[in-house]
Amino acid sequence: MASEYRKILSDGGAEIVKDEPWGRRRLAFPILRKREAHYHYFQVSAEPAIIAEAERRMKLSDQVLRHL
Repeated sequence: MASEYRKILSDGGAEIVKDEPWGRRRLAFPILRKREAHYHYFQVSAEPAIIAEAERRMKLSDQVLRHL
């Protein structure tokens, strides 16, 4: 899934500054009855429209529990 968002960002002309898989971690509180999740950290330099598109797709995806 991270590669999908990496492709969305790079196709839009974004520069990916950091791309770190943080692995599986315990959530602070259950979300949709899930107690653990895989975390991935992206630090990106991009136009606001590209970020907005990536966030829109994250909201639509059932695999993404939460994003910041």
